[in-house]
Amino acid sequence: MLRFFINQDDRRVITVSVIMLVVVILLSGLCVYGIMQPKAQAGVTSGLNIGLRNISRLIDNQIDTSLSNTEIFVASVHTFFHDLEKIDNKAIRNGNIVDFFKSSEDVLNEKFSSIKIYDQHNDEIYSLGFHSTTPNFAVQLETPENIHSELIWDEQFKLRNSKIIRDKQGNSIGHIIVEQTMVELTQIFSEATLIGSTGDFLLCTATKQSVIEADCFLRRPDGNEFRRIRRIVDDIPRPIHFALNRQDGIIFTRDYRGIDVVAAHLPVGHGLAAVLKIDEAELYSHVFEQIKTIILSLGALLLVGITVLRYLFVPIIQKSIKSQENLIQVHKKLIQAKEETEKVSSELAAYMNAISKVALISVTDREGKIIQVNEKICDVSGFSSDELIGQNHRLLNSNVHPKRFFVDMWTTIAKGEVWHHEVCNRSKSGALYWIDSTIIPLTNTNGKIDCY
Repeated sequence: MLRFFINQDDRRVITVSVIMLVVVILLSGLCVYGIMQPKAQAGVTSGLNIGLRNISRLIDNQIDTSLSNTEIFVASVHTFFHDLEKIDNKAIRNGNIVDFFKSSEDVLNEKFSSIKIYDQHNDEIYSLGFHSTTPNFAVQLETPENIHSELIWDEQFKLRNSKIIRDKQGNSIGHIIVEQTMVELTQIFSEATLIGSTGDFLLCTATKQSVIEADCFLRRPDGNEFRRIRRIVDDIPRPIHFALNRQDGIIFTRDYRGIDVVAAHLPVGHGLAAVLKIDEAELYSHVFEQIKTIILSLGALLLVGITVLRYLFVPIIQKSIKSQENLIQVHKKLIQAKEETEKVSSELAAYMNAISKVALISVTDREGKIIQVNEKICDVSGFSSDELIGQNHRLLNSNVHPKRFFVDMWTTIAKGEVWHHEVCNRSKSGALYWIDSTIIPLTNTNGKIDCY
């Protein structure tokens, strides 16, 4: 019956009100998406980059340690072989070799999983541990000329190093082959969860036969795979191609499965290169889930708003005394929408907090005074949060970098630009440690820097 009391002007007011309500709700949704999408993307890509750098350092350190252990072992054996040259009786000489290594087996077992020693005639004269004879996959590493190294997979990762033993005249008097189990690298490929349910990790070396192919260990959610892949497909370089060319970064691309991914690539060292990637669908899944909730909420709010406009604004127009009460109801609905937005922002903050568990994060004011730190930076520096908050980052200064280094840093961030360098800090115990540091100026709504 109300339609008989609604004149043409009333219909125009209702139509305009509905349009304005729809526009306000859509703009609110777009604003929420505009805030969440770049933050989620930056958070996950930063997590990819930090995770890959940590894995790469771990692999590089393991290889360096194994090479160092091999050099030390060969040096001790070289002296022993030199003394054995004076013994003419072969049986006595071989018996002395066995006695020497048996006395050292406890020490050797701590460093190597297997040892084989051969004389100048390539006859085996000593063996310790289980030696991999038919590994599933092996790649040659770039190591010093006097050591031949291979990274192999035989139910677990091992680094096989071989070196020729020479006398004072440079003649070969035998050679040694040692294998060392790469425990941490094996865990990466068998136990540890890298990132997300679609996270892939590739560890590759360039092939000598072709500049567009690479031999790779692939750690995938559905299992490990060891095969040769193409570095360039359809004239488009894959992330591993950049890594093997000693370039690091993050790119959005399509991988060998034809799926859009976000990939961090980094050269590791010793001829190795690594890629850590995640499907774009999973990258945005958290945002999409929140967007669905927002859309449903906005849709429900829109229906409520239209209903309010249709059945309540007619008497509002006719009775101006009730217009204020109805406007208050609409205002409450908008506040509800704002609360939904703040809830989503809170959930995003929790997501960012989870990422901070694997990164060193601190916040300073404009003068450089520390106002916030996470647990990770306390663990690495040795300082508690109470000792760091209120202090300047000079507390961690290792005096390794020249003063100009930090002058350039402040000049860059004071202009609102991102500063990125490797920095050497000193922990509370006095030990030096290197970090891949990124400083991001955070501005307020007026465009002025609030903190870093």
